[in-house]
Amino acid sequence: MQKSKTFAELYAAVDQSTTEALLAFRKKYRFKNTEIDATSWSYISCGKGEEAIILLHGMGGSADIWWQQILSLQDSYIILAPSYPAMVGIDNMAHGISAIMEHECIIINIPAMIIESDNDPLVEQQLRELLKKTYPGARVATFHNTGHFTYLNRPEEYTETIHGFLKQA
Repeated sequence: MQKSKTFAELYAAVDQSTTEALLAFRKKYRFKNTEIDATSWSYISCGKGEEAIILLHGMGGSADIWWQQILSLQDSYIILAPSYPAMVGIDNMAHGISAIMEHECIIINIPAMIIESDNDPLVEQQLRELLKKTYPGARVATFHNTGHFTYLNRPEEYTETIHGFLKQA
């Protein structure tokens, strides 16, 4: 069995100022926890404003992958970023997210936006096209040659894309 790596080992190649900023974020923004239908959910809820933003990560991620976007958006928006527990089915996930929104008194009335990268090795082109067909009214922003982690590779540009979308929404 392979030993889990420590935070220092995982982030050894990351710029020290970025690592320190992430650690400071994790210290200040603690996960909230709630039980929904016998399933434990954790999430980050913060910010202020009239409108709310739900930040949904891909499978295998965590709510704090959005830390740079949360810091940038929290002064103007209520932010909800859930981490998904192990579960079966998208319907169960949607039910859990909806229950967290209800618990936090969040009503979402903002159009959808899909942010993708044209060379994402983890989300094939066919799946990206299916996502666009599933949400035909969603605005699509495509980054070029940024891989799967655009929000980490180009955080300022990524966050500015979100800001631009929200200003036009």
